[in-house]
Amino acid sequence: LYDLGVCPIAAARMVFGVEPERVFAVSDFDPGFGIDRLTSAVLLFPGGHQATLTVSTQLALRHNVDIFGTRKSISLSNPFNPTPDDHCRIVLDDGSKLAASAAETRLVAPAD
Repeated sequence: LYDLGVCPIAAARMVFGVEPERVFAVSDFDPGFGIDRLTSAVLLFPGGHQATLTVSTQLALRHNVDIFGTRKSISLSNPFNPTPDDHCRIVLDDGSKLAASAAETRLVAPAD
């Protein structure tokens, strides 16, 4: 969580607008480098809200944020470090179709 966990934790704090009340995490450390190479965490927020995250320096590259509500969901791909040639893909889904065929997709160019 020392390096990679900052972005998803900041995203969860922004979504809920408050600080987490409790955090549970487990990490695996690289024996050669002595750094965390895989961490999973659950952040508990007021009102029973939860955020879960997994970060890694040694797994296949994937940056996603998925926000699930009682009626809709929002998925963001590559929201933290898009390259100048890349976009953040935002998928808004009302959950009316299991295969997400009713989802709306938007592309957002990176900002500096």
